[in-house]
Amino acid sequence: MNRSSKWMSRIGSDPEFNVEFDDLVKETFEHLAQGRHRVALQNAQKLYNLRPKDCRAAICLAWSYVETGDPAQALDYANLAVQLGRDAVETRLYRGFILQRLSMFEEAIIDLDVVISTNSNALV
Repeated sequence: MNRSSKWMSRIGSDPEFNVEFDDLVKETFEHLAQGRHRVALQNAQKLYNLRPKDCRAAICLAWSYVETGDPAQALDYANLAVQLGRDAVETRLYRGFILQRLSMFEEAIIDLDVVISTNSNALV
């Protein structure tokens, strides 16, 4: 299980949709890792439509938008994921990665400093 899969299964669980939703989250990150960005975007849009208040859905959508060349949408959904995730340091980690990919280095450092300062398992 990769880092994103571990985090995705740890936070925001909802027993009603847990198995189907979690499987779709994992599948989406696998598509992203394998370079199937358009398929990942389609999955991420399904996730977000299923659960628009789930930070995992928002971060999947943000990452998919980065990979498909839509930085404005990526940043909007990364910011939304941080708002929805409240104390979930992993949302800061992913937004930091996204900001770095968008060459927004100062902003990325702020998020990544938050992750480091929490001594979180997010970096494991």
